[in-house]
Amino acid sequence: MRFNEYLKRNYPRVPAVNSPKERDNDFHVSEEMFYVYVNAGERLRKLHLKKNRIPANLTIEPNNPDNLAITDIRYNNTVLNLNSTLCISGIPEDVWSYRIGGYQVLKKWFKTHKGETLTIDKFEHISEVVGLIAETIKVQEELEEMHDN
Repeated sequence: MRFNEYLKRNYPRVPAVNSPKERDNDFHVSEEMFYVYVNAGERLRKLHLKKNRIPANLTIEPNNPDNLAITDIRYNNTVLNLNSTLCISGIPEDVWSYRIGGYQVLKKWFKTHKGETLTIDKFEHISEVVGLIAETIKVQEELEEMHDN
């Protein structure tokens, strides 16, 4: 990531607005870019507090209540197998791989819930989390693209 050095040293922040680059490592943000960051932060805040909900379009296969135990978690090509017969389809690779604090968010959630039964509430929660992560990735890519131009 482009801003890893800043995040390793301190809390995330937008550095110097309207100050010229003094060294190669300095990061400059124009006033216009500052407000793009403000808007991105607002979008992320609403997403992460679940004020804006964007559930992903996931499917459970097979769609029957026979075996909903979360026992064997394996992900492959948008399909998450939860046991020998149950899987959730539609989880994009970048969402499955998304990390916060060194942990893969979804993998950690499913490992924590191993041995439990997948309920409708849990499935809806996962659908919302997948949508939230997908939207978070989109916001991050928009910011990175702005700096690549």
